[in-house]
Amino acid sequence: MAISMNPIKRAAALFTGLLGMALPDGLGAASQPAQPVTTRGSVVIEGIATRPGRIELPYVLYRKPGPARPTLFFLGGGPGVSNLKNVPPAAWLDDFDVAVLEYRGVGKSSIVLNSPHFGRGLRTLRGRLALADTAPLQAAYRAGFDDLRRQGVAFDDFSIDALAEDLERLRQALDVPQVYLVGHSFGTRIALAYQTRHRDRVAGSVLFAMNTPGGFVWNPEQTQQVLTRYADHLAHRDGEAAAALRETLAQPAARPDRFLGVLPVNDAKALFVAYFMSFNTWTRDSSLRALTGAQRGEAARWFLFSASYDWFIRFGFNWADFFLKAYATDCDEAAIQRVDAEGQGAVFQSPSSVLFAGTGAYTAAGGRCAPTDFTPDYRNTLAINGEFDTTTPIERKPAELPAERYIVIPGAGHADILYPDLGSAARWLRGFLLHPDRAAPPATTAHKAGDCGVAKPPAEPGAGQQWDADNGGACSTSLPPPSPPRGGLAALGGMPHERD
Repeated sequence: MAISMNPIKRAAALFTGLLGMALPDGLGAASQPAQPVTTRGSVVIEGIATRPGRIELPYVLYRKPGPARPTLFFLGGGPGVSNLKNVPPAAWLDDFDVAVLEYRGVGKSSIVLNSPHFGRGLRTLRGRLALADTAPLQAAYRAGFDDLRRQGVAFDDFSIDALAEDLERLRQALDVPQVYLVGHSFGTRIALAYQTRHRDRVAGSVLFAMNTPGGFVWNPEQTQQVLTRYADHLAHRDGEAAAALRETLAQPAARPDRFLGVLPVNDAKALFVAYFMSFNTWTRDSSLRALTGAQRGEAARWFLFSASYDWFIRFGFNWADFFLKAYATDCDEAAIQRVDAEGQGAVFQSPSSVLFAGTGAYTAAGGRCAPTDFTPDYRNTLAINGEFDTTTPIERKPAELPAERYIVIPGAGHADILYPDLGSAARWLRGFLLHPDRAAPPATTAHKAGDCGVAKPPAEPGAGQQWDADNGGACSTSLPPPSPPRGGLAALGGMPHERD
């Protein structure tokens, strides 16, 4: 049977959306500074355990002509993605000299982690997103970690602490007494480690989609809460879609295993793709439409998701880097067992059971599997997370971070709170980083029953503004209501992201 152009176009759009979702950092390059002054150099670390005993990490320092400005380190997402692809927009350079250091193990690092076994293992995925169905993956992960060992890779050399110390070496190389930090997703983990280990060297930080310790292990119950909240929002514009999503969340059912009666649908692969596509605004609706449609017996979109999985695995990440850094950072056997059990009745099951199926292989190859053992220092830190982010959900807000320093962007997901318009993020940087002394909270706004408790920075200094059902809808998750800070934040004149 001939396939019409319409499904082909849908497949192309799906694949483009997948790459945009998986590699959001690349969007930063669309907003390049006009004729910046760039200085290129490298940081050399001697005496590491990984062969050949040294690693060279290139960096680029962007600045405008004229006198030097405060230095800002930008740390993009990942792992498994180069940091050098991030190019700061011109608006950032009005206030800061911006340094971008490559992450060790990926991109232009002199040591690039490389083993094909991880990707090959992921392509064997079938069954459910659960530990019980990962035997073929576990064998491949063991081969991958053994392969890295044979290459002379020391796992501890790629921990969060090691990456944080690379920043300290860069600060010393640039000969600046203090730096500002801006991170996104995985980059926020490095920022938190650095500012905790070198508190006196960090003047302030803005962390987008903050990934707290343990954050690579996704909690299915929290994902359910995020999607339940999204269903409440969706009801304001599409009651039928909201009802279908609630039905799917309440009782996930079997999905089609064939398209057109003959083409096989790999449910686990389709579900994995749908989960990653749920992270961001520009792919979330496609993900949930395919998921709810499949539960009602519609196979076309679910087949496309299944078919796109292998392309995502081939081109999405440097998987050797992704796996080693995730395991070196968040390998916690008890946590993996817990989320695996939680995932049995959840709509997305447990994607972390797939990604962390190799914990035994990791320890057998000499890796340390233990939870992160430091409590981050959140002083002079502003965290900005998306309301509907399923990978760094607002349900993970750390109790140690004051409510007035935790901003939730209505309607936003994971990458879309920063990357669609990096220039607008300059308002957050200028307002909080350069004027932290003015960022004192106003009087607390009462948390009304049914509110989300999500705050916007007010349009005028000192004028509080609480997001409520009129511009977003009720939420099912009760959170402490953040109060928007005064001063710099209040004067920013809008949001990096506004709901359509």
